[in-house]
Amino acid sequence: GSRSGSRLRWRVRDIPGLEMTARYRAAGAHNMVGGDFYDLWAIGDDGRFGLAIGDVCGKGAAAAALTALARHTVRTASIWIPDHRPADVFRAVNDAVIKRAGNGQFCTVAHAFATPIEGGFMVTLASGGHPLPFIIRADGRVEQPGQTGTLLGILPEVTVHEHRTVLRPGDRLVLWTDGVSDRRGDGELFGEERLRDLLVANAGLEPDDLADAIESAVVGFSQTDPQADTATV
Repeated sequence: GSRSGSRLRWRVRDIPGLEMTARYRAAGAHNMVGGDFYDLWAIGDDGRFGLAIGDVCGKGAAAAALTALARHTVRTASIWIPDHRPADVFRAVNDAVIKRAGNGQFCTVAHAFATPIEGGFMVTLASGGHPLPFIIRADGRVEQPGQTGTLLGILPEVTVHEHRTVLRPGDRLVLWTDGVSDRRGDGELFGEERLRDLLVANAGLEPDDLADAIESAVVGFSQTDPQADTATV
């Protein structure tokens, strides 16, 4: 990440029918270590995959260590836990953060587990204290399904709400960190409703153009440099 942001476009050969693009911008002009992360991984060789985006507390070396721990644990748990359920993944992340990170450290994560079905993917979504993803349907409708659960790393037990949905050709799943919604300009926040309105207005864009539109709107919302990391997948 850098002041000018970074972009990544993934075409995953092992996951037919899936395209992913991401944008990441670290807070501050010289901050090269951010507290946001995202990841995409194949599960087996049958088209199943996991996707996650997260945000850790703090900055600097401690935040970087927690970011690595959270990202690694989400991926590893998702691959190796039977049934690959996000609820079980979050319990593994929660346990890892409590046992291996410093007191008071925590993270939030939104996670999707997808299985190919005829004409699309069956997706299980869950949020561990993280903003709920949006879904843009092929016909332009914008949804925000699910329910936010407990943030990870504070309590020994977490509450996780799983939501199942189907993604079909032309649908887009938009995951984001609260650096997007919490961007402050002229005394107000960018906010989830403004993000939803942006997605509705740009529902017909291709993934790369949509990601650019989100980043441009968030950065341009204030004349000051972003004070929090922002990531969009």
